[in-house]
Amino acid sequence: MIWIEMVAANRFYTMMIRCKISIILSMLLTAWPLSAQMPDTLLRRGSNLVDGSGTILTDAEVLDLVGDPIYSESYLGAKKDYQTGRALIWSGAAGMVVGLVSIPVGYYFTARGIFTIEPSAIFGGMVAFYGGIILASGGCVVLCGGIPLSIQGKKGLNRVADEYNAGRNLTYNVGATPNGVGIVLRF
Repeated sequence: MIWIEMVAANRFYTMMIRCKISIILSMLLTAWPLSAQMPDTLLRRGSNLVDGSGTILTDAEVLDLVGDPIYSESYLGAKKDYQTGRALIWSGAAGMVVGLVSIPVGYYFTARGIFTIEPSAIFGGMVAFYGGIILASGGCVVLCGGIPLSIQGKKGLNRVADEYNAGRNLTYNVGATPNGVGIVLRF
């Protein structure tokens, strides 16, 4: 008989403990929600820096986030290098394409002028042929100069974003959340 009472008492206490655990869990999940607040991390997209939500930041916003010494030395120089490098790459590629198209066109008109004995076709063909060689060569030089400048600017922008993001540490405390009081995690 005592054994039955002990079993019944253990079941009652086990049920009470389960009930208390479920009440505590429901209170924690409803009254004390976890709220993760992440300050903006910086990412690079092209020559711009964007925050964690993908919004492109203006130069003034980057200045507010990063600070004046890093901003004035690294960010502006890296952005200028990246944009200049990209402009040189595109203009060099365009010069190469136009030059490479002009070479066979000039060769064709020069050959046609020689066989038809037309001095204007010969002169025009030679101008197009040699001009195409000069334009393709110049485009290649400009393209080859723009690639390292673009890479240098890209690395500089990544360095600025990495320096900013390196200062972010995980902290937590009990404080106000959008749903009341809770544990606030800051990354």
